[in-house]
Amino acid sequence: MSKPVPCFDDLLVRVDQQFPSAWEKGACLTAEQAEQLQTISDAASQTASLLTSGIAAMGELLAWVGTTGEISSGSLTSTGWLIQHLADTAGRLHEESQNAEYKLHSLPRSAPQKPTSRNRGAGGAA
Repeated sequence: MSKPVPCFDDLLVRVDQQFPSAWEKGACLTAEQAEQLQTISDAASQTASLLTSGIAAMGELLAWVGTTGEISSGSLTSTGWLIQHLADTAGRLHEESQNAEYKLHSLPRSAPQKPTSRNRGAGGAA
C-alpha cells in the first residue's frame, strides 16, 4: 500500500492535538500557549475569510466564462481542483480558529501552583 501524498492541510497546526484539552483534569495554558492560540485564532480566521471571498470570486469568474465559453477544459479542471482544495483549507482554518478560541476561553491561563506547607521553618517546625 502506498503512502498518501502530503497536502497543504498537513502543514496546518492541529490545535486539538497540540494544546491541552479542556477535558483533562488540571489542564491549563501557559502565557506562551495562550498567546500562540490567540495568534492561531486570528490568523486562521483572517485567512479563512480571504480564502472564502477568493473562492466566491473564482466561482463568479467561472460562471461568467461558462456563459461565453472561453476557457480550455484543462484550465477549467485545474480551477475546479484549486477551488476544492481552497474550500477544504478554508474549512480546516475555520475549525482550527474555533478550537483555539474554545481553548482560550475554557482553560485557565497558568499552571496550578503546588500547595505549600504552612510550616516553613527548618525541619517543618512552625
